[in-house]
Amino acid sequence: MTRYSWLFLIPIIAIIIISAVSYIRFRKHLLRRNKKEKVALIAHTNFIRNLPEYKAAKKHYNSMLCLLVALFSIATGSISIVASRPINVTESKAELENRDIMLCLDVSGSMSSNLDDLLSYFIELVSDMEGERFGITIFDGIYVTLSPLSTDYAAIIDILTDIRENFRVFSIGLYSTQGLNQYSSSEIGPGLVGCVTAFDKLGEAERSRSIILATDNGASPTQAVTLKQAANYAKSYDITVYGLNTWDYRTQEEIDNGGGYESKSVKEFRESMLLTGGSYYAFGPNADLSAKHIVDQILAQEAARYEGAGQIVRTDTPEVAAIVATISIILFVIIAWRLHL
Repeated sequence: MTRYSWLFLIPIIAIIIISAVSYIRFRKHLLRRNKKEKVALIAHTNFIRNLPEYKAAKKHYNSMLCLLVALFSIATGSISIVASRPINVTESKAELENRDIMLCLDVSGSMSSNLDDLLSYFIELVSDMEGERFGITIFDGIYVTLSPLSTDYAAIIDILTDIRENFRVFSIGLYSTQGLNQYSSSEIGPGLVGCVTAFDKLGEAERSRSIILATDNGASPTQAVTLKQAANYAKSYDITVYGLNTWDYRTQEEIDNGGGYESKSVKEFRESMLLTGGSYYAFGPNADLSAKHIVDQILAQEAARYEGAGQIVRTDTPEVAAIVATISIILFVIIAWRLHL
């Protein structure tokens, strides 16, 4: 009910008072009229009035009159309730499809044998999207945003298809711009920073923001920003990062249970992802999770992390009052007809 929905009681109380007063005045009027009218006096009527049948009939008649007044009050009150538009207020928390997802792809030459499966599933995933914005940023020696956040899924699919079919072109293109990177390794930290800056309106909480970082973790030792520093930068803007390591040969069960050999760089990669509130996945040859399963898990976590704010739903509920009013009117008419009123 709304804050002032109790106001509908005012007309109901007024109707009851008016009905009661009208009934009393009507009875007094009948008595005065009977006294003024010339009527034929019948002797010895006390005997009739004392009969149980007469008393029962009179009691029944008076009861029916009282019932008529009650039905009239109920019908009028119910109509007033319908006119006041009673509502039912509920709160729903639906998942909102206003997530921003940035693909952050390492396109170094060592990624060529692992990225095809992932890109194929991303193409399938984007085609089924509705509401989410999707962006693509690639990196090697430098980072380049190929698609800003957009719901133009056809254009995004074209870019993903182009990367999958012409991966060597993208790889050589960014490799040739590495400049002083003598180690020919990926600038993963700066690449992640580039993916963070690709989001628009950073610092605003109106949308859920996440990054899917796919790399072989072959980071350059001379990179200006470490992966952990980049992860802290993403966290400062409430951006969740999910990491896919294409050179981690452990199974996901080994990772979850702390099993298998984990190098220092892999440990840093995993801890950096957890630092942002995200997850770490192995995507090497021994990985027991396909690209589809991994991305499904990421989207499921994002949905749980970003539940839509509570929404107040107001629904008109005149049904009960309308039914009561209809029944009351029907009964009123039937009883008035039976009493010859």
